[in-house]
Amino acid sequence: MKKFLNYNMQFYLLRSKGIVKNFEKSKVKKILINENYYSLINGYRAPFLDSNNKYLKNTSFFELYALYNFDRALRNILFKKILIIESKLKSVIAYTFSKKYENDYLNIENYDILLKTDPQYQSLSDKQKQNNNKKLENITSLISTLTKIISDNSDKKEFVNHYLLKYHQIPLWVLVNVLTFGNLSKFYSVLKQPQKQKIAQSFKVKDNILKEYIKILGLFRNACAHEERCYCFRFRGDIQNTPHHQRLNIPIHSSGTYLFGKTDFFAVMIILKELLSKKDFDIFKLKLDEAILKLDKKLKSISINDIYLIMGLPQNWRDL
Repeated sequence: MKKFLNYNMQFYLLRSKGIVKNFEKSKVKKILINENYYSLINGYRAPFLDSNNKYLKNTSFFELYALYNFDRALRNILFKKILIIESKLKSVIAYTFSKKYENDYLNIENYDILLKTDPQYQSLSDKQKQNNNKKLENITSLISTLTKIISDNSDKKEFVNHYLLKYHQIPLWVLVNVLTFGNLSKFYSVLKQPQKQKIAQSFKVKDNILKEYIKILGLFRNACAHEERCYCFRFRGDIQNTPHHQRLNIPIHSSGTYLFGKTDFFAVMIILKELLSKKDFDIFKLKLDEAILKLDKKLKSISINDIYLIMGLPQNWRDL
């Protein structure tokens, strides 16, 4: 196990690596007091290392710190826009489901499932029955989660307690206010097809695309909330090709896959472009541009293009 290093020792370690100078000690120590050494150095040194895992010539501690602050700004910018989408998603899901089923969201029959008592169940193939059983597990899990959320919040949230005492139930349009983004994603995924389609139409995308986008946004939302690295975040799978890829002439790998905008930060930008209003997306681009320009001014040993590559940003990303 590595030994504890006090602030002076941390500074001397950085000096031994050639990224700080003696006269910078006071300024560096002030930063290390406020920011965790491991999160800052281990988290953001990768772009500044060569193939031998040594710092590039003329690399400065303050470049790492600039990238660290850029990523923090990135999380704040992205998180605010995801919250806008989350708010609309809560509203549209609650409205669409309640219009059809009122407050009967704990009834398994109101979700996309065929029960064994349903005549159509017997006509399913073995594989279809398998998929149906998986759906049943997901729906049962969701209902259990919703029940627990109501119970857990009956004493914590005054509005939940109010509805339980006065009406003995909580309308979905009230309950959505205590659901997580993950809960919303699961709720949407098990809805019947007509409800999925109506919700997706409000975002002007297909229902299967919205399901995919919600899942990915949930991953980035968690990364933002828990201060994980965002600029280099990658997710499993990839988003489907969009007209934006073609319009921006995104280069294509020899395998036939677009090099940018599939599993990277630019892919999330495409999702925001699809789901946000033009005004909100333009504000996002403006804030991102400001953060990038600020970082660019502080980079010496590497260029902003190196960061673009890590983020999956094409040179013409502003045209998105």
